[in-house]
Amino acid sequence: MMRVYGWCHNGYHDLPAAEVVRRARLASLDALIIKYGDPAFERAIAAAGVAWGTERFCYARQAAAEGGMLADAVDAGAAFAVANCEPNDGGAWDSPAAAAAIRLLIDAFRSRHPSAPLYICADLRRGRSLDAPFAFEAARGGIDGWMPMVYPRAFGQSVPDPFAAAFPGATYRGLPCWPVLQAYGGIGAATVAAQVGEAAWRGAAACSVYAVETATDDELRAAASAKAGAGAGVLRATALAYMRGAIAILDHGTPAELEAWGRLFAGST
Repeated sequence: MMRVYGWCHNGYHDLPAAEVVRRARLASLDALIIKYGDPAFERAIAAAGVAWGTERFCYARQAAAEGGMLADAVDAGAAFAVANCEPNDGGAWDSPAAAAAIRLLIDAFRSRHPSAPLYICADLRRGRSLDAPFAFEAARGGIDGWMPMVYPRAFGQSVPDPFAAAFPGATYRGLPCWPVLQAYGGIGAATVAAQVGEAAWRGAAACSVYAVETATDDELRAAASAKAGAGAGVLRATALAYMRGAIAILDHGTPAELEAWGRLFAGST
C-alpha cells in the first residue's frame, strides 16, 4: 500500500498537538512532517505514538547550519529529515553558489547521521528546480529522495496537469520521488482523493498532503479512502504495462522473446 504523510505545524496555522493527532488518524497517515522549531510539539506527537520527521525551509547562505539543525531534530527523535529548497523568500537555491551550498548542507547532516533518511522538497517543474545545479549536485549522493510540490489549484490546473508538469516520475535521478499534494485553500475532498489516486497511478511509493491543519475532515477522510484504494491503481498501472509489453512482443518479438513471454504465464489460469 502506498504510504501517505502529512505536513503540519507551520507557524501561521498552529493547532494543538492533540488535534493534529486526531486529524492524522482520520487521514490514516503513516507519519507527520513537522516544521522544525517546537520541541514541545514534537514530544507531544511522539507521546501520542505518531511517527514523525522534521522539515526546514532552508537558506543556501547558511547551508551548513541548516544541515546541523535538521540533524538536531533527528537527535530529538525525528525518523527522517526534509530540506525545503525553494529559491523564493530568500532561499536562494537558484543562486550560483547553490550547488556548493547543498553539498555543505548534506555533509553537515551526514557527519552526524550517516543513515537517517534525508529528502529534498523542491518545485521540480522545468525552468525552476528540475534541472537546477543544486539538484544535480544533491543527486550525486547523500540524499534519499525528492518531494516535489504538485499543487493543482496553486498551479491553476486540473489534477493530472501539475503531475505532468512537476512530478518527473516514481524516480528522479535514480532516487524515489514522492509528490506533495495540495490540501489547503478549500480544494475539496474529491480533488484530494484524485491527487492521491494520481500519485498511485504514476507509481509513487509515497506521497504527502500539505497541510494537516488546513485540510477539512472530509478532505482528510478522502485521503484515507484514496490511500486504501491506491493498490487498485498500482495494479491497473502494472497490468497496463504488461499489456503494452505483450502487444510489443506480438508485433515485433523474435521467436525467443515469444517463447520467453509464454513461459512467464505458463500454468496460469
